[in-house]
Amino acid sequence: PDAHVRVTFSERTLVRGFSRLRKEGLIASARIIADPRTGKPFEGGSRLLYQNNFDDLRPGFEARVPWDLVNKLR
Repeated sequence: PDAHVRVTFSERTLVRGFSRLRKEGLIASARIIADPRTGKPFEGGSRLLYQNNFDDLRPGFEARVPWDLVNKLR
């Protein structure tokens, strides 16, 4: 919404940030071809499904993509 504060980041900064989040186990992703909510194929190609693991910051925890869902949507 227009009332929200917008912060501009360069593409390089965003790529670096996502790489670091993956290395730290805070996010994981997998490419899917169908909408997880409906099971219908996406128009125009595939999308990335992200798994947010910010709620579990235990040492040694590894981000896991929900592969059972991903395999249904590939």
